[in-house]
Amino acid sequence: MDQMVLKTQQWLNGIYKDNSNYKIIPEDGATGWTTITALTTALQIELGISTPNGSFGPATRSAFENLSIDSQPQNDWSESAIISYQHKIFILQGALFCKGYNPGGFTGTFGTNTEAAIKQLQTDAGLSNANGVVDSILMKALLSMDAFQMLTYGEYKDKCDQKIRTIQQYLNKNYISNTSFSIDIGLVPCNGIYDRSTNKALIYALQIEEGISTPNGVFGPSTKSKCPVLSLGSTKTKFIYLLQFALYCNGKEFDPNGFDGGYGNGVKNAVTKFQSFCGLNADGIAGSQTFASLLVSTGDNTRKGTACDCSTTITDAIAATLKSNKYEVVGRYLTGKFRMTSSELKIIFDNGLRVIPIFEVGGYKLSYFSYEQGVFDADSAIFAAAQLGFTKDTIIYFAVDFDALDSDVTSNVLPYFKAISEKFTNANSIYKIGIYAPRNVCSRVQNAGYSCSSFVCDMSTGFSGNLGYPLPKDWAFDQISTVTLHGNADIEIDNNISSGKNPGVNSVVPVDILGALNDNSFAKLFGVEFSTPDAEIEIFNNAFVKIAIGAAVKAALGDDSKVIKFKGGEFDGADIQTPLDNLKASLNKDNIELSTILAKAKDMELSIKTSTNGTSLKIELENSFNVPEHDTFSLSETLSIEFRVDKDKLLEDLKLATSSVVDFVKENPAIGVIICIAVVAAILLALPETALGAAIISAFSEAIEAISAVIAIA
Repeated sequence: MDQMVLKTQQWLNGIYKDNSNYKIIPEDGATGWTTITALTTALQIELGISTPNGSFGPATRSAFENLSIDSQPQNDWSESAIISYQHKIFILQGALFCKGYNPGGFTGTFGTNTEAAIKQLQTDAGLSNANGVVDSILMKALLSMDAFQMLTYGEYKDKCDQKIRTIQQYLNKNYISNTSFSIDIGLVPCNGIYDRSTNKALIYALQIEEGISTPNGVFGPSTKSKCPVLSLGSTKTKFIYLLQFALYCNGKEFDPNGFDGGYGNGVKNAVTKFQSFCGLNADGIAGSQTFASLLVSTGDNTRKGTACDCSTTITDAIAATLKSNKYEVVGRYLTGKFRMTSSELKIIFDNGLRVIPIFEVGGYKLSYFSYEQGVFDADSAIFAAAQLGFTKDTIIYFAVDFDALDSDVTSNVLPYFKAISEKFTNANSIYKIGIYAPRNVCSRVQNAGYSCSSFVCDMSTGFSGNLGYPLPKDWAFDQISTVTLHGNADIEIDNNISSGKNPGVNSVVPVDILGALNDNSFAKLFGVEFSTPDAEIEIFNNAFVKIAIGAAVKAALGDDSKVIKFKGGEFDGADIQTPLDNLKASLNKDNIELSTILAKAKDMELSIKTSTNGTSLKIELENSFNVPEHDTFSLSETLSIEFRVDKDKLLEDLKLATSSVVDFVKENPAIGVIICIAVVAAILLALPETALGAAIISAFSEAIEAISAVIAIA
């Protein structure tokens, strides 16, 4: 807790608590936006702003008058004017404390200590005239969370760079503090971290050098058209300084070997390397395309890419349009409303195109992302890719399609990708993880080791994760514009630049899921066929019993430790050994050899569970198996037998139910062993101390005797 920040908060609440425009703030001694907003609101109240809102905008700027050691109250001032002036100084001193500068006390008087603190701030900001005068630009900087000293603690320790700070101070000194438009940009933080404010200030400086009448820090058509062409030996010193700054801000690997305003071999080599990295013509000459790629996420958004993505199903006509427009790769969705199909993939490949699989369900909002969602999405993506036949090392791009703040990445996005990474590892997935997201999100997920390839949504230039962040080192696709293509069939696409790191997929090996399902035990045994992988087939249904077979695609993972296993003709599990021995002994009295009956199913491996709700008993036998030559996922059939009983007539209803099952087995003796396994499992899992448990044991023991007779005859 900072005692002077606490004192500031207490003063604010005490002075302005009765003003309807002021909101009481926590008195916790912690600097944050809550305290800064309260200070700004207080200043606006003192300036007579009609609707104080805590945001330092044009009205606040216009109403603000310079504060300095010479701006003391005069003899002819009214008492209210003197009090208001003192309040402004309190606000100024409180802001200094919040910023980490010591004005010598919280006094309401602009003395030498306050002046010294202002001069230190001006020096830290790189201003050439550290005169101790607080103008509107400096006051706006004070009433922000921007830092003007190197951040060398906590999470910032490894992010700060003295050369970046030098750039920031240079921009403040030479551009921000010397032009009438600078208030709209504001002082650049001098914390050694390249961010959107530094990026915007570089564009602002470029516009000033270009002679643009109203520089605004936005790289538009006019800024692009006025960009100089710089090459080895160029003498446009101020432009070269900005080029050198922009190169370094895009990564230390593009360090021009110093900031000297000269276009030597160091600058040429850095420009060439950057151009090659971004997919530009690597000639070492910095023109409008190079400046655009350095300063705005899309770069030159009129560039023609060779990759695209779309929500439209690719037909032969559309494929012809893509080919005639020189596109080679198309991104399509794995799941959802706009998912690709096997027939579409055939069209894509037959037309000489390649495909990029993209996974997006709800990735357009923060609340979607969590560890749990990552687990689910990993399974979904693996299943979808496997069903379509994508082969080993295919990269699946998981989408983060919203303006994710850096804190959002920490709290939600990283846990989401951590879950995906763990799932892929645990499943021995043949696929790789990519990410579709803004620059910062891509880089952070890659740096965490959760992805191997980035598909960058740079077209969203306003995203906080794009502006002021370099292109990710592992970028494969850079989405820069939306265009409509004309040809055999018109289509709107997102135009993407390809780095060549991921050529896309040019073939798949479709998996015959239905064939695998219908060729396995339950379906074959009952003489039925599944029409879809998630179908349910009803085999038998009357008032007391329902028998059905269901199928599902699932991960080749899972913990079945809470269910009984049946393998090699025997039940497995130490906790069921005693009741199993008792059951065998009971049946042996009637000359029924249970082990002999169960051995008829020695090639079957099942997971069996039962569930009751007091009026019914459901037995489920799950038969899982891998698809031949494809171990990414497994298939499962579930045979369910549901006994419906009246709780007041447990034994009577169960006897009627089991009698129905016995009659069904007599008509279909081939399934006798399966039914026998089910009822034995129900006995083993029943709770003898309950009425239902006792009824199950009694009724089902009789059923086993009857079924065994049928099996013996068969």
